[in-house]
Amino acid sequence: MEKERLVIYKVRTFGDKLNVTFDFIRENWRPMLKYMTYMMLPLACVLGVTLSKFMTIYTKLLVDKQTPDSYAGIAISYGLTILLYVFATLLLSTIVYSLMRIYQERKNRLEDLTYAELKPTFWRMFKRMLILGLVFLVLYVLAIVLMIGLAALSPWTLLLTIPALLVCIVPLAYWTPSYMFEDISVFAAFEKSYRLGFPTWGGIVLIIIVLGFLSTAISSIASIPWSIGLVVFTMLSESGDGNVPVLMEFLMYLLTVVQAYCTLVVSSLGLVGMAFQYGHAADKIDGITMDRNIKNFEQLGDDNIDAPDVMEMDNEFDDFDKL
Repeated sequence: MEKERLVIYKVRTFGDKLNVTFDFIRENWRPMLKYMTYMMLPLACVLGVTLSKFMTIYTKLLVDKQTPDSYAGIAISYGLTILLYVFATLLLSTIVYSLMRIYQERKNRLEDLTYAELKPTFWRMFKRMLILGLVFLVLYVLAIVLMIGLAALSPWTLLLTIPALLVCIVPLAYWTPSYMFEDISVFAAFEKSYRLGFPTWGGIVLIIIVLGFLSTAISSIASIPWSIGLVVFTMLSESGDGNVPVLMEFLMYLLTVVQAYCTLVVSSLGLVGMAFQYGHAADKIDGITMDRNIKNFEQLGDDNIDAPDVMEMDNEFDDFDKL
């Protein structure tokens, strides 16, 4: 017996939202892991280079080998790491939401999904994700400039602006799923995220806290080998006057790659959960499921009007009139 499709747009309790999140991952973990590995693992390898470079320079600073080049190296490696993580987040969101959208629209869901089938949706979603990222960056900079300007007038304004920012940033969790699942503009998705976000503000916070805690716990377990390696790496660096054996550096690089990859993959848990939280809010407030059922019913009525049996009945009445 075929399992029921896990629809996004449906009003659910908090427990049901958690259950459907895990059910979706349990049903589709193979294609999700497959495509996340294809795209995240190469990026994790690059992240391993920048993080390893950062740790090497940092441990040398711990043994007082301070030079202007060291500080510049730390700034460059740290900056590149941040940029790569931002890009990885955009790419991961694109992969997850592309697969979720295909799951809703494809007859066989994600079963035997090929890259040729994924490609059109993925690239369209990736372009939309880049647009959203650029708009978010502009709004973020404007918000920071506004806060700095108000703080320059009076530091007491921070007592108002910081809580206001924390409250207003929560509904933006809907911005990405809204823009990815709906064929609307980025600003329409922005408006919709606040229209749906404030009435369901508590649900968003609960999803972020619970799934964030689970993601952090799993990532922490996966990071244990890396943490142990970092301690050993630091001890060897201090005892070797800043120099570490090449084999240890390579081992640390591999552990860093694994740690970055696991962190990115586990982050998909929060993305899936937020998608179902958004679907709950959209159906509860906008009644999307009801609207679609009405459209389907109207379409069914239109099809029946043009059905052959109806046409034949009309012809029979015409023949009757001739008699």
